[in-house]
Amino acid sequence: MRKIFTLFVFCFFMVKGVSQTCNVTSASFDICTSCAASISAPVDGVVTLSGTFQINFSTGNADFNFPDMCGGNMIKFGNINFTVSSNNDLILPGTILIDDNTDVTLGGNGSATIIASGVTYTLNGAVGADFEALEGKFADCALDFPACTTLEQALPVELTRFEAQSKNDMIELSWTTATELNNDFFQIEHSRDGVQFASIGKVKGVGTTTETVNYDFMHRRPNAGTNYYRLKQVDFDGAFAYSPIVAAEVNTRAGAISLFPNPTVNKVNVLMHHRPEKVTFRLSNLVGQQLDLQPAETDAGWEMDLTRLPRGVYLLRMEYDGKTVTKRLVKE
Repeated sequence: MRKIFTLFVFCFFMVKGVSQTCNVTSASFDICTSCAASISAPVDGVVTLSGTFQINFSTGNADFNFPDMCGGNMIKFGNINFTVSSNNDLILPGTILIDDNTDVTLGGNGSATIIASGVTYTLNGAVGADFEALEGKFADCALDFPACTTLEQALPVELTRFEAQSKNDMIELSWTTATELNNDFFQIEHSRDGVQFASIGKVKGVGTTTETVNYDFMHRRPNAGTNYYRLKQVDFDGAFAYSPIVAAEVNTRAGAISLFPNPTVNKVNVLMHHRPEKVTFRLSNLVGQQLDLQPAETDAGWEMDLTRLPRGVYLLRMEYDGKTVTKRLVKE
């Protein structure tokens, strides 16, 4: 179980063994052979890295994937410094070990990412600044060393479950954390294609805990068809991490087209299993009078504002793909 503490590292504090510098010049750069001066001799199948690693490619924007092993030996971070240029990203595997005196600082204005247990943790830098938040997370392991010995164990939130389930015209998201460290909130992000995501809500975190916590969120206006979701977990210091992506199908109550909510008070959403290239809407009352109201297109479908209509029963007629469908709509 992870213990929490704060380790203050002063910028003028120098440790023996940090003086070596290794210049990483390409995405295919072999640290294990080219940075031998920064790597200790193996002990029980583990080598320790210390020194400065400058991630700066002369041409192009690229990621540098730091290895998790050297010559069959696991890698452990000692006192290590990364400087990441603005056109590069540094990716660290969560399986890298940490010793009880690890001091990891990241400078420059690139970004640093740790991938552990299917979760991506990203921190962005600023010119002339260190990645103090990331450094603090690595340091958190030291008080309970060696129970906490990897980058993965030093990360802020241990997500053990994330699920999406269809419930009528809505999708319920639920997730569980085993531990949390400085967890400010979860931002829920939604996508129609699994690539482009947009925020649809936020759930407050509990801060720091070693107890299991369950969360849930209801997406009340999903797309018809497949919906994709991910969590953006944000710390109090602004550092954030992305969860794996989950998906769910909308199970509409009314076949290909549904109105939600229905009955309604002010607004109604029109959801379809597929979005036709052209659709015509006509709203009328029960005596056949056509009303001058048209829905506005949204990411999820269409939304119609019924604020100025009196209470009653209305008929919404939709023409698309050579079909005509009429739905009964109740305004309360």
